[in-house]
Amino acid sequence: MRLEQLTFLRFVAAIALVVYHYGTKVYPFNTTFLNIVFRNSNLGVSFFFVLSGYVLMLAYGNKVLVSKFDFYKKRFARIYPVYIVGVALMVLYYLAYSYFGNGDVVDVIEVLSNVFLLQAWIPQHALAVNYVGWSLSVEILFYLLFPFVLSAFNRFSLRSVAVVIISFWGISQLVFWELKTSEFYEGFPSNSHNFLFYFPLLHLNQFLIGAFSGWCFVKFKSKLKRFMVYGIPVLTGSLLVVFVEVGSHNGLLSIVLVYLLFMFSLMRDETISFLKHPILVFLGGMSYSIYILQVPVFEWLDVLILKSNIKISAEVFFFLGCSILLVVSGVSFQYLEK
Repeated sequence: MRLEQLTFLRFVAAIALVVYHYGTKVYPFNTTFLNIVFRNSNLGVSFFFVLSGYVLMLAYGNKVLVSKFDFYKKRFARIYPVYIVGVALMVLYYLAYSYFGNGDVVDVIEVLSNVFLLQAWIPQHALAVNYVGWSLSVEILFYLLFPFVLSAFNRFSLRSVAVVIISFWGISQLVFWELKTSEFYEGFPSNSHNFLFYFPLLHLNQFLIGAFSGWCFVKFKSKLKRFMVYGIPVLTGSLLVVFVEVGSHNGLLSIVLVYLLFMFSLMRDETISFLKHPILVFLGGMSYSIYILQVPVFEWLDVLILKSNIKISAEVFFFLGCSILLVVSGVSFQYLEK
């Protein structure tokens, strides 16, 4: 099952993350309301984690078993080529910066941890090289576990699966907040911060929530409208959490994201037909390249402008970077991902 209306949401999340990383200080994102929204748009990473489990279940939820070899091969082919291009561009960037006399020597161990997608497991390396790559290090864990998760869903009762996943989500929240409010947490930047915010096992709850929701959609689509009605108070209350900034990156708002996915999945075709327009679907398809290549594009643009002694405003820099990123990501999607 493939729901094209969900594809464009990936583009929105990817662009929100670009703004979060590079655009919160430029107009219009520095205005009061938009600044509050986009300073919390790291929720986009949480959205990708939940969506990952959700769409995998849409694709495989009706199958009893999945060939692990075929599944892993397809996942590798889907994500690794663009990912390794991003790593290579950042290594070249650091080498160029070192050549100009402004940067540090490239750390071979950090590069290797990125090449083998291990950086999120090593706190001191979590944000090394292409710093957004930590989320792919987390995704690899999800992909490795997915065939086993699907098998468990098919083997045990709905109630048993729900209890286990909700319990795991609750334990994950308790661990996160207990550590974050204890002397263990030293703030950003620190290894304690990297562990709490990037360690793969602390994000697994989001993938499992997404997978369970996708499985429920496949199996019980006709019964989900009741959930949509009951979910409105939960959605409203949870959105307030975003605006008071208590930290939504760890899966606290997974239920809100599930509600959003259900809402778009259950909408009638005539209501959301515009989201299935080929241009919007293509933009959604570009989202992975946008996310992975944002750092190389903006960092290379910055050093080239600096070394060319060109003076431009922060707004021009940001929107020029976005324009280049969209072009590069379109080419990447068409010729690397596809």
